[in-house]
Amino acid sequence: MDRDVENSNFAALCRAGMAPTYWGRFLNGRLEGWLEFPFRALQTKEMRWVQRQLPSQMARLHGDFNIPDYLLKTTPDNGSRSNGNDDQQRKKENNIALWDQLHTWMSNVKAAIKKQQQEMEQNNNNTNDDASIYAKMSKEISGGIETVTLTIPQELEHVKTIVSQDAAISFCHNDLLAANIMYNEETHDMQLIDFEYGGINYVAFDIANHWNEYAGGTDDGIPNYNDVPTLAERQEFIDSYNQSSIYNVTLQEVESFVLVNHLYWGIWAANQAFTEGCDEFDYVLYASNRFRQYFIDKQQQQQQKEQDTN
Repeated sequence: MDRDVENSNFAALCRAGMAPTYWGRFLNGRLEGWLEFPFRALQTKEMRWVQRQLPSQMARLHGDFNIPDYLLKTTPDNGSRSNGNDDQQRKKENNIALWDQLHTWMSNVKAAIKKQQQEMEQNNNNTNDDASIYAKMSKEISGGIETVTLTIPQELEHVKTIVSQDAAISFCHNDLLAANIMYNEETHDMQLIDFEYGGINYVAFDIANHWNEYAGGTDDGIPNYNDVPTLAERQEFIDSYNQSSIYNVTLQEVESFVLVNHLYWGIWAANQAFTEGCDEFDYVLYASNRFRQYFIDKQQQQQQKEQDTN
């Protein structure tokens, strides 16, 4: 996480009226404006309170926030002539961090597993923290270590083939869970906070991520996917978003990114398990549940596609 970029993003969002007041920064942090009571963070079970308001909030973030130049690295000049819109679009496409981030996390996990395997071959009684993480993954993730090192990388390549090549790209929040939505029950005003994971991304990923967050699991590692929006609620969300947005997204497009999102947080959690351990939060359990739901949703989407074809 680049804290310099994060602070710069927050300052820019504040100037655009999309984030709380930015007072300044210090060595490893910043000062933000305080949202007075009765503003409070939503609980996961309360997310449906804002499902009619949030689409327009997300559309505003995606459409009205001008991406800062420092996030748009210069693209190679191939000698072709193009207009400003083409240049802007190409810059956004070239600066999506999603796939590189996923491959980095995946490489880190595979390297940690390989190192642990080598250590265990040398010493069968290895009981350090990494060894316990390796053992937890072997036991708790369906298919064991092979799922993490072989199957998930294959699925990562698969999802790249199913997402739309024309998917809209903009600045996204990327972590709109309940705790990052401040809500005023008296005025019904809403404020998005904690843009730590904010950056250039597919807007459909941002929406998919929000839907998956209805399931919770960030406190105990056990999401309840019976709580995600129903098909009717998802379509209503998309319709509302499109009415407010400069972009037009489809339900099928967002649901493809639902799969990407499961892999994103599942691989993130597997990486966190090796770097942070599981004493304060069971990252292996969370990874296991995100991977499991990935395969459930993938099968359901394939079945629906077959039905639509027939």
